[in-house]
Amino acid sequence: MKLPLLTMRAAATLLAVCFFLPLRSCAGVDDTAFSVYDWPSFEGLPAVFLFVWPLVTALFFHTHKFSTTPWGLVTQLTMCAATLGAIAWFVSWGDAIRYGAFVAYVAVFLYIAGLIVYFRQVKLLSMASSDRVV
Repeated sequence: MKLPLLTMRAAATLLAVCFFLPLRSCAGVDDTAFSVYDWPSFEGLPAVFLFVWPLVTALFFHTHKFSTTPWGLVTQLTMCAATLGAIAWFVSWGDAIRYGAFVAYVAVFLYIAGLIVYFRQVKLLSMASSDRVV
């Protein structure tokens, strides 16, 4: 049961680090900048949210009962889809895809895999414990 959570936490940390990696390449843009987003700014806030929400969720949310419900799974999968879409949108601004986008995609897919395995293990354990009660 710990391996899926560790996978999710590692993937979430990797995705948070990807906020500082260049996702795209543009002519005339300094690649040595602190971040590819206008940060700190109000416009950069959605980008921060899309890269950091899995870390907050993986560290604090899985102690809550909501994480083992189908709605918890659907909510997190929807947020993963939004993150993948946002990364694709951020990449579309530039000329070429950079390594940050590839690392971010891998991190999100690892998070999804860990989430599905975690959800299956929790459901299998709850089904096994309900069989013993009867």
